[in-house]
Amino acid sequence: MAETYSATEVMALCRRYPGVDSYYPFGSQPECFRVGGKIFAEVYAQGVKGALTILVDSQIPPERISPMVTLRCEPSFSDFMRQQYPKAVLRPYHCPPAQQPYANTVLLDGSVPEEIMEDMVTHAYRYILNKLPRRIRDEIEMELRT
Repeated sequence: MAETYSATEVMALCRRYPGVDSYYPFGSQPECFRVGGKIFAEVYAQGVKGALTILVDSQIPPERISPMVTLRCEPSFSDFMRQQYPKAVLRPYHCPPAQQPYANTVLLDGSVPEEIMEDMVTHAYRYILNKLPRRIRDEIEMELRT
């Protein structure tokens, strides 16, 4: 079986990119990771009561929880990942309908292999980085070279 990431490991992966900081804009969860002031990942390390009922199946008891991460992405990448991992990569939690094509929530339940999780986090980081003004991107890219 492929290796998978825990919430703590996903948070460490997010922190390894240049220009990243994290904060808690909504209370104790999620820990939001941003680059250039824009969020690319939201990690729900303890899961959210009722989230699986909303995202996966209305028959799942609201008490059942799973750690998860919401990652920003291009709409075509979003659709592709949801098709590849339909039980683990879902429409984004806590996201308005207009923004749903631009993000996915990934359940950290062991369903998504480590390599794919790394690709998804890298995609989210680069997706947001490329939307930043050129001046800010240049400053962040300078960190890569030093």
